[in-house]
Amino acid sequence: MLERPRLYHGTSPSPVAPNVGSFHLRVPNDVALCLNAIPAHHAGVRGEGIKVAMVDSGQYPHPYFIAHHYSIRLPPISVVPGTSPHKDAVGHGTGESANIFAVAPGATLIPIRASDDRGALVGSNAGFLRAKQEKPEIITCSWGGDSPGPPFAAPSQWTLTWLAEIQDAVDQGIFVVFSAGNGSFSPEGQAPGVFSAGGVYVSADLDAQASNYASGYSSPWFTNRVVPDACGLVGMMPRAQYIMLPVQPGCDLDRGESQPSDTDPNTDGTAGNDGWALFSGTSAAAPQIAGAAALILSACPGLSPAQVRTALVATATDITTGRCHQRFNNLATDGPDLATGAGLVNAWEAVKFARANFGGGPPPSHGAGGSAPPPSPSPSPSPAPPSPASSATTGKSANKTARRARKGEPRTKRG
Repeated sequence: MLERPRLYHGTSPSPVAPNVGSFHLRVPNDVALCLNAIPAHHAGVRGEGIKVAMVDSGQYPHPYFIAHHYSIRLPPISVVPGTSPHKDAVGHGTGESANIFAVAPGATLIPIRASDDRGALVGSNAGFLRAKQEKPEIITCSWGGDSPGPPFAAPSQWTLTWLAEIQDAVDQGIFVVFSAGNGSFSPEGQAPGVFSAGGVYVSADLDAQASNYASGYSSPWFTNRVVPDACGLVGMMPRAQYIMLPVQPGCDLDRGESQPSDTDPNTDGTAGNDGWALFSGTSAAAPQIAGAAALILSACPGLSPAQVRTALVATATDITTGRCHQRFNNLATDGPDLATGAGLVNAWEAVKFARANFGGGPPPSHGAGGSAPPPSPSPSPSPAPPSPASSATTGKSANKTARRARKGEPRTKRG
Protein backbone atom coordinates (compact mmCIF):
# COMPACT_ATOMS: atom_id res chain seq x y z
CA MET A 1 0.00 0.00 0.00
CA LEU A 2 1.33 3.44 -0.93
CA GLU A 3 1.09 5.93 1.87
CA ARG A 4 -0.31 9.37 1.10
CA PRO A 5 1.33 12.43 2.68
CA ARG A 6 -0.38 13.82 5.74
CA LEU A 7 -0.77 17.46 6.80
CA TYR A 8 0.30 19.04 10.07
CA HIS A 9 -2.70 20.20 12.09
CA GLY A 10 -1.18 23.52 12.93
CA THR A 11 0.07 26.71 11.34
CA SER A 12 2.90 28.79 12.67
CA PRO A 13 2.65 31.61 13.25
CA SER A 14 -1.07 31.50 13.95
CA PRO A 15 -3.32 33.48 11.61
CA VAL A 16 -5.40 34.35 14.68
CA ALA A 17 -4.17 37.01 17.10
CA PRO A 18 -3.51 35.93 20.70
CA ASN A 19 -5.74 37.09 23.52
CA VAL A 20 -4.05 39.46 25.97
CA GLY A 21 -5.36 41.17 29.07
CA SER A 22 -4.85 44.83 28.20
CA PHE A 23 -7.30 46.86 26.12
CA HIS A 24 -6.34 46.93 22.48
CA LEU A 25 -7.74 46.93 18.96
CA ARG A 26 -7.65 43.96 16.62
CA VAL A 27 -7.41 43.85 12.86
CA PRO A 28 -9.43 43.91 10.79
CA ASN A 29 -12.72 44.47 12.60
CA ASP A 30 -11.87 46.90 15.39
CA VAL A 31 -9.90 49.22 13.11
CA ALA A 32 -12.64 49.11 10.48
CA LEU A 33 -15.27 49.87 13.14
CA CYS A 34 -13.46 52.87 14.63
CA LEU A 35 -12.83 54.37 11.18
CA ASN A 36 -16.42 53.66 10.05
CA ALA A 37 -15.32 51.52 7.12
CA ILE A 38 -17.75 48.64 7.74
CA PRO A 39 -20.77 50.39 6.12
CA ALA A 40 -18.63 50.92 3.01
CA HIS A 41 -17.80 47.20 2.91
CA HIS A 42 -21.49 46.33 3.27
CA ALA A 43 -22.22 48.67 0.36
CA GLY A 44 -19.70 46.81 -1.79
CA VAL A 45 -16.99 49.46 -1.55
CA ARG A 46 -13.88 47.51 -0.55
CA GLY A 47 -11.03 49.06 -2.53
CA GLU A 48 -11.03 46.62 -5.45
CA GLY A 49 -8.87 47.67 -8.37
CA ILE A 50 -6.78 50.08 -6.29
CA LYS A 51 -3.05 49.50 -5.87
CA VAL A 52 -1.36 50.75 -2.70
CA ALA A 53 2.45 50.83 -2.69
CA MET A 54 3.98 50.70 0.79
CA VAL A 55 7.68 51.46 1.26
CA ASP A 56 8.85 49.91 4.50
CA SER A 57 10.93 47.19 6.17
CA GLY A 58 9.66 44.20 4.22
CA GLN A 59 6.65 41.90 3.89
CA TYR A 60 6.77 38.56 5.66
CA PRO A 61 4.23 36.01 4.29
CA HIS A 62 2.25 35.80 7.52
CA PRO A 63 -0.68 33.31 7.52
CA TYR A 64 -2.95 36.14 8.68
CA PHE A 65 -2.87 37.68 5.20
CA ILE A 66 -3.44 34.32 3.52
CA ALA A 67 -6.38 33.44 5.77
CA HIS A 68 -8.10 36.71 4.89
CA HIS A 69 -7.42 36.28 1.15
CA TYR A 70 -5.82 39.70 0.87
CA SER A 71 -4.23 40.67 -2.43
CA ILE A 72 -0.46 41.18 -2.17
CA ARG A 73 1.64 41.45 -5.30
CA LEU A 74 4.33 38.78 -5.25
CA PRO A 75 7.19 38.68 -5.11
CA PRO A 76 7.64 41.81 -3.02
CA ILE A 77 10.21 44.32 -4.26
CA SER A 78 13.49 45.02 -2.49
CA VAL A 79 15.58 48.08 -3.35
CA VAL A 80 18.46 47.17 -1.04
CA PRO A 81 20.89 44.77 -2.78
CA GLY A 82 21.32 41.39 -1.19
CA THR A 83 18.16 41.48 0.94
CA SER A 84 15.17 39.16 0.71
CA PRO A 85 11.86 40.96 0.13
CA HIS A 86 10.10 38.12 1.99
CA LYS A 87 11.97 38.85 5.23
CA ASP A 88 11.18 41.59 7.72
CA ALA A 89 13.75 41.79 10.50
CA VAL A 90 11.86 44.59 12.22
CA GLY A 91 8.27 43.51 11.54
CA HIS A 92 7.22 47.09 10.91
CA GLY A 93 6.19 46.82 7.26
CA THR A 94 4.40 43.50 7.71
CA GLY A 95 2.45 44.63 10.75
CA GLU A 96 1.47 48.09 9.61
CA SER A 97 0.32 46.85 6.19
CA ALA A 98 -2.52 45.01 7.95
CA ASN A 99 -4.02 48.44 8.61
CA ILE A 100 -4.52 48.99 4.88
CA PHE A 101 -6.59 45.82 4.53
CA ALA A 102 -8.59 46.51 7.69
CA VAL A 103 -10.05 49.54 5.92
CA ALA A 104 -9.82 48.41 2.27
CA PRO A 105 -9.87 44.59 2.17
CA GLY A 106 -10.16 44.56 -1.63
CA ALA A 107 -7.12 46.72 -2.35
CA THR A 108 -3.88 45.31 -3.74
CA LEU A 109 -0.69 45.89 -1.75
CA ILE A 110 2.62 46.47 -3.51
CA PRO A 111 5.21 45.98 -0.73
CA ILE A 112 8.63 47.55 -1.26
CA ARG A 113 11.42 46.67 1.15
CA ALA A 114 13.79 49.56 1.87
CA SER A 115 15.66 48.10 4.87
CA ASP A 116 18.94 46.23 5.17
CA ASP A 117 19.36 42.88 6.93
CA ARG A 118 19.62 44.63 10.29
CA GLY A 119 16.33 46.39 9.65
CA ALA A 120 17.82 49.87 9.18
CA LEU A 121 15.79 51.90 6.69
CA VAL A 122 18.67 52.73 4.35
CA GLY A 123 16.76 52.74 1.05
CA SER A 124 13.71 54.87 1.78
CA ASN A 125 14.31 57.41 -1.00
CA ALA A 126 15.10 54.68 -3.52
CA GLY A 127 12.02 52.80 -2.37
CA PHE A 128 9.82 55.83 -2.92
CA LEU A 129 11.20 56.33 -6.43
CA ARG A 130 10.54 52.67 -7.19
CA ALA A 131 7.01 53.03 -5.84
CA LYS A 132 6.37 55.83 -8.32
CA GLN A 133 7.53 53.56 -11.14
CA GLU A 134 4.85 51.02 -10.18
CA LYS A 135 2.23 53.72 -10.89
CA PRO A 136 -0.10 52.89 -8.01
CA GLU A 137 -3.10 54.97 -7.07
CA ILE A 138 -1.69 55.41 -3.56
CA ILE A 139 1.73 55.45 -1.89
CA THR A 140 1.89 55.17 1.89
CA CYS A 141 5.04 55.70 3.96
CA SER A 142 5.33 55.29 7.72
CA TRP A 143 8.74 56.89 8.23
CA GLY A 144 10.56 60.20 7.91
CA GLY A 145 13.40 62.37 9.07
CA ASP A 146 13.71 64.67 12.04
CA SER A 147 15.29 68.02 12.82
CA PRO A 148 16.27 69.62 16.12
CA GLY A 149 14.01 72.27 17.54
CA PRO A 150 11.91 74.23 18.05
CA PRO A 151 12.97 76.65 16.74
CA PHE A 152 13.49 74.89 13.42
CA ALA A 153 16.06 75.89 10.83
CA ALA A 154 15.07 76.55 7.24
CA PRO A 155 14.97 73.45 5.00
CA SER A 156 18.21 72.54 3.26
CA GLN A 157 18.49 72.35 -0.52
CA TRP A 158 18.71 68.57 -0.18
CA THR A 159 15.43 68.53 1.72
CA LEU A 160 13.71 70.72 -0.86
CA THR A 161 14.98 68.46 -3.64
CA TRP A 162 13.65 65.40 -1.85
CA LEU A 163 10.29 67.06 -1.27
CA ALA A 164 10.15 67.89 -4.97
CA GLU A 165 10.41 64.16 -5.72
CA ILE A 166 7.47 63.55 -3.42
CA GLN A 167 5.55 66.43 -5.01
CA ASP A 168 6.19 64.86 -8.42
CA ALA A 169 4.26 61.76 -7.33
CA VAL A 170 1.31 63.96 -6.34
CA ASP A 171 1.54 65.79 -9.67
CA GLN A 172 1.34 62.41 -11.40
CA GLY A 173 -2.02 61.87 -9.70
CA ILE A 174 -0.83 59.54 -6.94
CA PHE A 175 -2.36 60.05 -3.50
CA VAL A 176 0.64 60.15 -1.14
CA VAL A 177 0.35 59.59 2.61
CA PHE A 178 3.15 60.10 5.13
CA SER A 179 2.91 59.58 8.87
CA ALA A 180 3.12 62.83 10.83
CA GLY A 181 5.64 61.39 13.28
CA ASN A 182 5.77 60.29 16.89
CA GLY A 183 7.10 63.53 18.32
CA SER A 184 9.38 64.12 15.34
CA PHE A 185 9.59 67.09 12.98
CA SER A 186 9.66 65.43 9.58
CA PRO A 187 9.98 67.13 6.19
CA GLU A 188 7.90 64.51 4.39
CA GLY A 189 4.61 65.16 6.15
CA GLN A 190 4.94 68.90 5.57
CA ALA A 191 5.17 68.67 1.78
CA PRO A 192 2.27 70.45 0.08
CA GLY A 193 -0.07 67.93 -1.51
CA VAL A 194 0.98 65.08 0.80
CA PHE A 195 -1.62 63.82 3.24
CA SER A 196 -0.07 63.91 6.71
CA ALA A 197 -1.47 61.26 9.06
CA GLY A 198 -1.74 62.07 12.76
CA GLY A 199 -3.11 60.18 15.74
CA VAL A 200 -6.36 59.81 17.68
CA TYR A 201 -6.87 57.35 20.52
CA VAL A 202 -10.28 55.66 20.84
CA SER A 203 -10.89 54.06 24.23
CA ALA A 204 -12.88 50.97 25.18
CA ASP A 205 -15.86 53.28 25.75
CA LEU A 206 -15.40 54.72 22.23
CA ASP A 207 -14.32 58.06 23.63
CA ALA A 208 -11.82 59.74 21.31
CA GLN A 209 -8.97 62.09 22.14
CA ALA A 210 -5.77 63.34 20.57
CA SER A 211 -2.95 60.84 20.92
CA ASN A 212 -0.09 62.20 23.01
CA TYR A 213 2.21 59.93 20.99
CA ALA A 214 1.66 61.76 17.68
CA SER A 215 3.17 64.96 16.27
CA GLY A 216 1.01 67.99 15.58
CA TYR A 217 2.12 71.49 14.57
CA SER A 218 1.98 74.31 12.03
CA SER A 219 4.79 74.02 9.49
CA PRO A 220 7.32 76.86 9.71
CA TRP A 221 8.39 76.01 6.16
CA PHE A 222 5.16 76.15 4.15
CA THR A 223 2.35 78.68 4.49
CA ASN A 224 -0.98 77.39 5.80
CA ARG A 225 0.44 73.88 6.21
CA VAL A 226 -0.81 72.03 9.29
CA VAL A 227 0.59 68.64 10.28
CA PRO A 228 -1.48 66.46 10.43
CA ASP A 229 -4.26 66.85 7.86
CA ALA A 230 -6.35 64.30 9.74
CA CYS A 231 -5.83 61.23 11.88
CA GLY A 232 -5.95 57.49 12.09
CA LEU A 233 -5.88 55.31 15.19
CA VAL A 234 -2.79 55.65 17.39
CA GLY A 235 -2.09 54.56 20.95
CA MET A 236 -0.85 56.62 23.87
CA MET A 237 2.46 57.14 25.61
CA PRO A 238 4.74 55.56 26.54
CA ARG A 239 4.82 52.96 23.72
CA ALA A 240 1.49 53.23 21.89
CA GLN A 241 0.84 49.50 22.40
CA TYR A 242 -2.62 49.63 20.87
CA ILE A 243 -3.24 47.45 17.78
CA MET A 244 -2.46 43.72 17.68
CA LEU A 245 -0.63 43.24 14.39
CA PRO A 246 0.95 40.27 12.56
CA VAL A 247 4.75 40.27 12.30
CA GLN A 248 7.59 37.94 11.38
CA PRO A 249 8.16 35.59 14.35
CA GLY A 250 11.11 36.66 16.47
CA CYS A 251 11.55 40.02 14.73
CA ASP A 252 12.51 43.18 16.59
CA LEU A 253 8.93 44.19 17.32
CA ASP A 254 7.85 40.68 18.28
CA ARG A 255 10.64 40.49 20.88
CA GLY A 256 10.73 44.13 21.93
CA GLU A 257 7.03 44.67 22.62
CA SER A 258 6.91 41.45 24.67
CA GLN A 259 9.47 42.85 27.11
CA PRO A 260 9.55 45.83 29.48
CA SER A 261 11.34 48.92 28.22
CA ASP A 262 13.29 51.69 29.92
CA THR A 263 10.14 53.84 30.02
CA ASP A 264 7.46 51.17 30.43
CA PRO A 265 7.51 48.22 32.84
CA ASN A 266 4.56 46.61 31.05
CA THR A 267 4.63 44.25 28.08
CA ASP A 268 2.15 43.61 25.28
CA GLY A 269 1.24 40.24 26.80
CA THR A 270 2.45 38.19 23.83
CA ALA A 271 5.37 35.80 23.44
CA GLY A 272 8.54 37.09 21.80
CA ASN A 273 8.38 34.59 18.96
CA ASP A 274 4.67 34.13 18.25
CA GLY A 275 4.42 36.40 15.21
CA TRP A 276 2.14 38.98 16.87
CA ALA A 277 2.90 42.29 18.57
CA LEU A 278 0.96 45.19 20.05
CA PHE A 279 2.04 48.53 18.56
CA SER A 280 0.79 51.47 16.48
CA GLY A 281 2.22 54.99 16.20
CA THR A 282 1.42 57.27 13.29
CA SER A 283 2.94 54.39 11.31
CA ALA A 284 -0.48 52.78 11.74
CA ALA A 285 -2.41 55.93 10.88
CA ALA A 286 -0.79 56.35 7.45
CA PRO A 287 -1.83 52.95 6.04
CA GLN A 288 -5.27 53.28 7.62
CA ILE A 289 -5.78 56.55 5.75
CA ALA A 290 -4.34 54.95 2.62
CA GLY A 291 -7.07 52.34 3.00
CA ALA A 292 -9.74 55.02 3.31
CA ALA A 293 -8.38 56.68 0.17
CA ALA A 294 -8.57 53.31 -1.61
CA LEU A 295 -12.27 53.10 -0.76
CA ILE A 296 -12.84 56.57 -2.21
CA LEU A 297 -10.93 55.83 -5.40
CA SER A 298 -12.63 52.48 -5.92
CA ALA A 299 -16.03 54.17 -5.57
CA CYS A 300 -15.02 57.23 -7.62
CA PRO A 301 -12.23 56.30 -10.03
CA GLY A 302 -10.14 59.10 -11.47
CA LEU A 303 -10.37 61.59 -8.62
CA SER A 304 -7.33 63.79 -8.10
CA PRO A 305 -5.26 63.62 -4.92
CA ALA A 306 -6.68 67.02 -3.94
CA GLN A 307 -10.24 65.71 -4.25
CA VAL A 308 -9.48 62.62 -2.17
CA ARG A 309 -7.87 64.84 0.44
CA THR A 310 -10.90 67.14 0.48
CA ALA A 311 -13.27 64.21 1.01
CA LEU A 312 -11.22 62.88 3.92
CA VAL A 313 -10.79 66.24 5.63
CA ALA A 314 -14.35 67.48 5.12
CA THR A 315 -15.90 64.41 6.74
CA ALA A 316 -13.44 63.70 9.55
CA THR A 317 -14.88 63.42 13.06
CA ASP A 318 -13.90 66.47 15.09
CA ILE A 319 -11.76 65.68 18.15
CA THR A 320 -12.04 68.17 20.99
CA THR A 321 -10.03 66.70 23.85
CA GLY A 322 -6.43 65.72 24.53
CA ARG A 323 -3.07 67.01 23.37
CA CYS A 324 -0.57 65.80 20.81
CA HIS A 325 3.03 64.86 21.67
CA GLN A 326 4.57 66.97 24.43
CA ARG A 327 7.28 68.27 22.07
CA PHE A 328 4.57 70.35 20.41
CA ASN A 329 1.90 70.12 23.13
CA ASN A 330 -0.95 71.43 21.01
CA LEU A 331 -4.52 71.08 22.29
CA ALA A 332 -7.42 69.49 20.43
CA THR A 333 -10.28 71.98 20.24
CA ASP A 334 -13.58 72.51 18.44
CA GLY A 335 -12.95 72.57 14.69
CA PRO A 336 -9.60 72.10 12.95
CA ASP A 337 -6.63 72.29 15.30
CA LEU A 338 -2.90 71.67 15.47
CA ALA A 339 -3.22 68.47 17.49
CA THR A 340 -5.43 66.40 15.19
CA GLY A 341 -5.95 68.48 12.06
CA ALA A 342 -9.51 67.89 10.87
CA GLY A 343 -9.98 64.97 13.30
CA LEU A 344 -10.43 61.21 12.93
CA VAL A 345 -10.99 59.95 9.40
CA ASN A 346 -14.50 58.64 8.72
CA ALA A 347 -14.16 56.30 5.75
CA TRP A 348 -17.80 55.79 4.76
CA GLU A 349 -18.71 59.46 5.10
CA ALA A 350 -15.70 60.31 2.95
CA VAL A 351 -16.88 57.92 0.23
CA LYS A 352 -20.37 59.42 0.30
CA PHE A 353 -18.94 62.94 0.18
CA ALA A 354 -16.81 62.07 -2.84
CA ARG A 355 -19.77 60.57 -4.67
CA ALA A 356 -22.01 63.52 -3.91
CA ASN A 357 -19.51 66.25 -4.73
CA PHE A 358 -17.23 64.77 -7.36
CA GLY A 359 -19.09 61.83 -8.85
CA GLY A 360 -17.38 58.79 -10.32
CA GLY A 361 -14.71 59.71 -12.84
CA PRO A 362 -13.33 57.45 -15.58
CA PRO A 363 -10.79 54.75 -14.69
CA PRO A 364 -7.20 56.03 -14.40
CA SER A 365 -5.44 55.96 -17.76
CA HIS A 366 -2.25 54.25 -16.52
CA GLY A 367 -3.73 51.85 -14.00
CA ALA A 368 -3.18 54.38 -11.26
CA GLY A 369 -4.33 57.82 -10.34
CA GLY A 370 -2.29 59.58 -13.00
CA SER A 371 -3.37 61.54 -16.02
CA ALA A 372 -6.98 60.44 -16.17
CA PRO A 373 -9.40 63.12 -17.41
CA PRO A 374 -10.80 65.14 -14.52
CA PRO A 375 -14.21 64.07 -13.22
CA SER A 376 -17.18 66.39 -12.95
CA PRO A 377 -17.37 68.84 -11.33
CA SER A 378 -13.99 70.42 -11.92
CA PRO A 379 -11.30 69.14 -9.57
CA SER A 380 -10.00 71.16 -6.68
CA PRO A 381 -6.89 73.20 -7.43
CA SER A 382 -3.71 71.11 -7.43
CA PRO A 383 -1.37 71.69 -4.50
CA ALA A 384 1.30 74.29 -5.13
CA PRO A 385 4.89 73.08 -5.45
CA PRO A 386 6.98 73.32 -2.31
CA SER A 387 8.06 76.84 -1.42
CA PRO A 388 9.37 77.78 2.01
CA ALA A 389 7.26 80.16 4.04
CA SER A 390 8.69 83.08 5.85
CA SER A 391 6.97 82.17 9.09
CA ALA A 392 4.69 79.61 10.68
CA THR A 393 0.95 79.87 10.31
CA THR A 394 -0.80 79.17 13.59
CA GLY A 395 -4.36 80.24 12.81
CA LYS A 396 -7.14 77.71 12.27
CA SER A 397 -9.20 77.61 9.09
CA ALA A 398 -12.93 78.12 9.50
CA ASN A 399 -13.79 75.77 6.68
CA LYS A 400 -12.79 72.12 6.80
CA THR A 401 -13.43 71.56 3.12
CA ALA A 402 -11.19 74.40 2.02
CA ARG A 403 -8.08 73.98 4.27
CA ARG A 404 -6.09 71.77 4.17
CA ALA A 405 17.39 68.55 6.71
CA ARG A 406 19.94 68.13 6.03
CA LYS A 407 21.78 65.98 3.48
CA GLY A 408 21.63 62.30 4.31
CA GLU A 409 19.34 62.80 7.29
CA PRO A 410 18.23 59.40 8.64
CA ARG A 411 14.79 57.96 8.20
CA THR A 412 13.11 56.58 11.30
CA LYS A 413 10.40 53.96 11.48
CA ARG A 414 7.33 55.04 13.36
CA GLY A 415 5.93 51.86 14.89
